[in-house]
Amino acid sequence: MTAAVLMVLGLWFLASVATQIPGPWARVLGPLAVFGVLPGVAFFAPEPVDVDYHLVIRDFLDDGRSGPWRELVPERTGRWRALWNVAKRDHQAMLTAVASLASLQQWVAPNARTPDVIIQLSLPYLFLLHVALRAPCAPAARERQFMILETRGFGAARTMELGILSNPHRLD
Repeated sequence: MTAAVLMVLGLWFLASVATQIPGPWARVLGPLAVFGVLPGVAFFAPEPVDVDYHLVIRDFLDDGRSGPWRELVPERTGRWRALWNVAKRDHQAMLTAVASLASLQQWVAPNARTPDVIIQLSLPYLFLLHVALRAPCAPAARERQFMILETRGFGAARTMELGILSNPHRLD
């Protein structure tokens, strides 16, 4: 029994290392990433992660006009934020939701008959929708749309791309 457990842990370790190195095994190990079984660590050299995500929303008014896009930035105040930073936890939850949606889009959606439905009924999408809908809205707003912007790079080389664009959702 001990040998079987050690063998499973050894295979898991080897698969975890293999996911960090580009190669043909990515096709086999990729679907496991969807379930969070294998860790993804890219904080250090040679290619550190330089991507960040921003949740922005806009309201559609009763007269059909759309309001401006505005970023939802969590509060980063409080005396105890060095020990207990709720904003950091909320940002990490958003990063996890975006990464899960990207995995769904890459590994599950191409094999589905209705990929849009799978994405919109997924827990990560519903989580982002919940965050977007709980923000204060304009007085005459009837619908809200959210978008995930992806920024890459540092300083002057920083670029911005569209990550996810939702359909407008009713506020009532």
